[in-house]
Amino acid sequence: MACSTNDGVLSIDYMEGSGGLSGCSLGTWGSKDVELLIPESAASLERFVLEAASGEYGIDGADAVLCGKMELDVASGSVAKTLRIDQASGEFRLGQCSPAPETIAGSLASGHIILELPADTALKANVNKKIAMIMQQGGLGDQGFNDTAYAGLMTCKEKYDLDVNAVECTDTTQGETLIRELCEAGYGLIINLEAGISGNMYTVARDYPDIYFVVVGRQLRINAVDGFTETPKNVIESYITLNEHSFLAGVVAAFAATDGNTLVEGVGQHEGCNIGILFGAESVGFYQYGDGFRQGALFYNPDAKIYIDYTVGFSDTANAQSIAQNMINNMGCDVIWTCCGTAGLGGLEACRLNNAFGIGVDSNQDEVEPGYILTSAIRDNTSLLEFYIGKYLEGNIEQTEPDTFNLSNGGVDITDMNVIEQYVTDKDKLEELKGILDQCRKWIADGTITVFDARMASIESDGQRLDDWLKIDGNNVTYAELNKK
Repeated sequence: MACSTNDGVLSIDYMEGSGGLSGCSLGTWGSKDVELLIPESAASLERFVLEAASGEYGIDGADAVLCGKMELDVASGSVAKTLRIDQASGEFRLGQCSPAPETIAGSLASGHIILELPADTALKANVNKKIAMIMQQGGLGDQGFNDTAYAGLMTCKEKYDLDVNAVECTDTTQGETLIRELCEAGYGLIINLEAGISGNMYTVARDYPDIYFVVVGRQLRINAVDGFTETPKNVIESYITLNEHSFLAGVVAAFAATDGNTLVEGVGQHEGCNIGILFGAESVGFYQYGDGFRQGALFYNPDAKIYIDYTVGFSDTANAQSIAQNMINNMGCDVIWTCCGTAGLGGLEACRLNNAFGIGVDSNQDEVEPGYILTSAIRDNTSLLEFYIGKYLEGNIEQTEPDTFNLSNGGVDITDMNVIEQYVTDKDKLEELKGILDQCRKWIADGTITVFDARMASIESDGQRLDDWLKIDGNNVTYAELNKK
């Protein structure tokens, strides 16, 4: 925001990306014109009131926000380009910003200006259309996390005529440098997918208050950042219940791995219920995935054995293939869940080469290895990108409570398994599995099943993990027990 005077004319201008005028106290001036350059907005108000005598500026209307750019002409009774007010004296204070419509009817009385706005006023945002997205290590081609987010970015590019840039963070030690370079390049919104540099977003945001930063899947109260006790106003946090769709994926895995549940003849035929998980690294985020998945598997089959490898990385497909192959041939795993970015494609290939089932992650990967991928644990990154970009362009993006994307609102889920269905040799078994999954969704929605959240437990329960949580009375419920009821 800029507040300045030039030849006795006071100008209050909106700086794009600043989030509106947050309170500009302007003191006293003589009998001079006051020129207000009022930003255009995507919101609406019922009333705009300026008391010339006292200099008080008031707004009537809910959630008054000033975003964009607009100049008004009151004297003519309609909106033109400039609002000029001759005020003899008094202190003028501009508080929380208000929007201004493209057209307006008004009146000018002695010392009192009242502009009546239509309640349904629709306004257009005038914002910086340069938007950058920082991708997770592995970049494009992962057929998952990065690719789905990129699809959302491209949709918004075409829809809103944006100038976009998708860059990969190849070295997390250089994360702050990368973010600062994007800021200096003039981007108004920066969306980060790489968890390894999300903390850097907070540090950089403090130096660039006119730029918005979206940290996907992070919030300060869970992931502390040195030097911060409060989230900067221009950092937008989100929360994704990765444990919920992971639970469903675990149910699918345990069902397919349990003896007697042959879905595709000749695939996944080891004795016992053995399941493998490939993670790119060890972190509380992967605990959230893994504990949700394990709970789902144990919910269906309490005798299931789940083997986890945290050393896969995110881009080495050969390493993932080797680890998955060892799990299948030496540990008797019938199902492998690959949760490790681009590297996971190697794990899914190992499933096909060794007659085991795979489960994809982040996007619909069911067709990566047709006939061998049971389902994919997906999060709707495409809609997430469209959600935040849309709010930014409307001028409605702001930090309140972290936005939550969960099973109930469609933020996460698993695929409908229509690809594997084409290869299933026992259709009745598949229908049985689908029925179990539908019931699990209902039980989660109504609270019958509480899915353990390792990420939340990291701050609320002193880092508690699933095994200890299941020992608490009432937590360790199984499908067999609930199905009897």
